[in-house]
Amino acid sequence: MHSDTDVAWLRDPSPFLLCRDAASDAAGGGAAGARCSALREADVAVSSDNMSPGEDLRIGAAYAAGGALVAGSLCASARTCRDRLTSLPTGTLNTGLLFVRPTAAGTAFATRWHETVSSPPPGKRFAPPGCCTSDQQVFGRMVRVGGGYPGLAPPAGAPTGGRLLRADGNLTLGSLPLALFMNGHSYFVQRAHERLGVAPFAVHATYTLDTHEGGAKACRAPVLPPPSSRRGVSSPPPRRTGTEVPRGWLVAR
Repeated sequence: MHSDTDVAWLRDPSPFLLCRDAASDAAGGGAAGARCSALREADVAVSSDNMSPGEDLRIGAAYAAGGALVAGSLCASARTCRDRLTSLPTGTLNTGLLFVRPTAAGTAFATRWHETVSSPPPGKRFAPPGCCTSDQQVFGRMVRVGGGYPGLAPPAGAPTGGRLLRADGNLTLGSLPLALFMNGHSYFVQRAHERLGVAPFAVHATYTLDTHEGGAKACRAPVLPPPSSRRGVSSPPPRRTGTEVPRGWLVAR
């Protein structure tokens, strides 16, 4: 398990990640979209910077495949799903929480990822297979088919809410449930785990929608009660900081 230094582990994820028996399926809280068996075939499983743990549980890996805007077109259900998702900001795969299973494909990918980051191939800075400026950006380019965007989709015939994606080469990519492996905004600002009634394994103090300082802001700032409990109280126009987002983006369900 690869973990950034700004990840706080709240409980042991081993039963969920190893998923050795039927009892492990309940380690995530029992929600259909948070069962470890849905990730058992993943060579690599990665967290997401998307904004709605509730939508992630309902839609599954398709929600993380290309960010929320792209997930709308991948959602197999009705137009209402697309309408709800297109109001959200685009997220990204986040390597701050990354599980590599010791399969042949998983080991080969981890080796190639390390080599590409530590010794990028010669050529243009943003050309595949190297690309970009960080291990996370290289990861995103490598897993997407052809290096393009979105370049990821659930396998043919996958059920709604499945947690697997077809990645480049022979790699099977899994999407860690956002409700269990949370980013800073969904945990500190939305407090989505309380609304969904789940116990996260970890929270990553990311700076979604902000600069690098946003992670620290999210840890320090108080959280306003939901708008329904503040009727009659005027509020200032929302600002895009680590603790405030435009109306309609707080979508934990």
